[in-house]
Amino acid sequence: MIKERLSRSSVIFRGTTSVRLGDLGWSEIENGELLTLAEQSGFELLITTDTNLKYQQNLVQRRISVVVLLSTDWQLIEPQVFQVIQAIERVVVGSYEEISIRKIS
Repeated sequence: MIKERLSRSSVIFRGTTSVRLGDLGWSEIENGELLTLAEQSGFELLITTDTNLKYQQNLVQRRISVVVLLSTDWQLIEPQVFQVIQAIERVVVGSYEEISIRKIS
C-alpha cells in the first residue's frame, strides 16, 4: 500500500488512515489551498515529493505536518522506507522534515 501511494502522488494522513490526493479529487489543487483544505478536513500529515513547498508556502502557522521525500523514484525510496516510517513517528503538529533518498549500492 505504501508503495502504491508514494509512487503515484502525495499522500495525506488522518490518524492511521492514508489517502492519495487524487483519490479525493485534490491532485490539481494548488499548495496553499490544498494545505488549508487538508487541515479543515482533519488531516494531520502530508507526504509529498514537492521540494518547492517550503519556498512557496508559509508553513509556520500550519497545523498539518509535512514530510518531503527528496526523490520520486520508488526504486530508491523502497529500500529506505524505514526512514519514512521513522519520520512519520517523529511528526508533531506543524512539523516539516525532508528525507534524503540516496542510491544504496
